[in-house]
Amino acid sequence: DGKMLTLSYADSITRYVTRVTAQGVVDSTFEGDGIQLLTYQALGASPEDITANTAGDIFLSAYFDQGNFEIVAVFKFTPSGVRDSSFGNNGVARMGEPNTDCYPYGIMIAPDGRILLTGEVYTNSGAQGIFVGRMMPNGQADSSFSSTGMSTPYLNANYHTAANIALQPDGKILSVGTYIDLQGEW
Repeated sequence: DGKMLTLSYADSITRYVTRVTAQGVVDSTFEGDGIQLLTYQALGASPEDITANTAGDIFLSAYFDQGNFEIVAVFKFTPSGVRDSSFGNNGVARMGEPNTDCYPYGIMIAPDGRILLTGEVYTNSGAQGIFVGRMMPNGQADSSFSSTGMSTPYLNANYHTAANIALQPDGKILSVGTYIDLQGEW
């Protein structure tokens, strides 16, 4: 329908989701004024990216404090901006790697409805790297992708981060980001 979503930062713990029509007008059918305020206190997580599926459902990737580690959280909202309680646990699904901080920066919905994520990880042993994750449409980690639903292909002492994700026509997943070695080379 041409509607667009933006996720903007108000400060380190507050985000705004805004939806505008194809004509660039704020969409008042979304949260009454076209803007939804998301705070860390309300979500218990820090939102990082947003996408929508073809039905207009909204998905928000975030990182969630799981005690000693940050894990991936995905929130699902209806097209009107209400959290979808049928997804995950009351509208939020979580996944992560053991003893690892996971920060999701990119999210997309595949044509089959699966949720693809990418970002960075830090292990308690000091390794850093990227991750690629996949959830089922209901929010469960996709164990056919890996046992935890996440893959960490590059873990070492260098700095890696992935900020965006795409799906090729042949089904292969592309994760795009930054690599800096220990000498500061990009």
